[in-house]
Parts: sequence; structure tokens; C-alpha cells
Amino acid sequence: LRGALLALASADTATEAWERIGAWLVSNCDRISEQVGTLKSAKAPSNGWIGRALPEGLAISPVALDGELKRLGYDPEETLPSWVDKGYLKKGAALTEVVWWLGKSTRMYVLTGVIGWAGKDTNNAEGHLNDNDPVPPPWTPHGS
Repeated sequence: LRGALLALASADTATEAWERIGAWLVSNCDRISEQVGTLKSAKAPSNGWIGRALPEGLAISPVALDGELKRLGYDPEETLPSWVDKGYLKKGAALTEVVWWLGKSTRMYVLTGVIGWAGKDTNNAEGHLNDNDPVPPPWTPHGS
């Protein structure tokens, strides 16, 4: 029992959760709005948007990310502060920051540890009009 408890204590569940969320983001990349190469008039996917591309990372809906973490068996209240410590999640006064998304400002998690979402500064009402840059490369985990 003691060995199992030590192994559990040393497990890096934050990194494990990060890698699993990365796979979820890749499999749901069509649900990330305002990526380079998309137009403002892009129709929402049938299962809805989960976030938006930013120049410095991905802004993800707290409802979507918390729900997926819970579905995968992780506690967002434990996982997200660990992501801040590892540089995966941007944190100011709160774990979320105000982001312009779908024509409104809202609070979202900003995942800064993601690589491959080559964003353009579209964090304003008209920023992504006439955006014809190529589609960004696939998402890769931080440090890979």
C-alpha cells in the first residue's frame, strides 16, 4: 500500500491531463474558431465551438475544458493551477482572461503551452476579416 501511495504521489497527472487534452483539441480542431485562414462568416460546427485561436495560444471555453477534464477523470481545480506552474495556462488575476470571441467579450482559459496554432492578431471585432493566411500546422504539446 505504501508503495502504491508513493507512486501515486509522484505521478505527473498535470502533464498526463495536458497530453490527453492535446489529443482532444486535435480531434476537435474544427471546433476552434478564428484560426488563420478562416473567415468571419464561417458557420459553427454542428456540435458548437469550443474556443478560438489567438496569436499566443488557444482560448478555450471554461465549460468545454472543465467538462472534458472531468470526463477524462481529472479535477479542473487541481489540474489548472498545475498547468499555470508548468507554463501551459496563462494566468493573471484569475485562471481566465477576457477574450473577444464570436463577436463578444467573454472569459476563457488561454492555453499558452500549445505550439502549431499560428494565430494572427484577430482578438478584436474586425481583426480576422480578409485573413487568407495558410491553415496552421497541427497542434503539438509544449516542449516537443
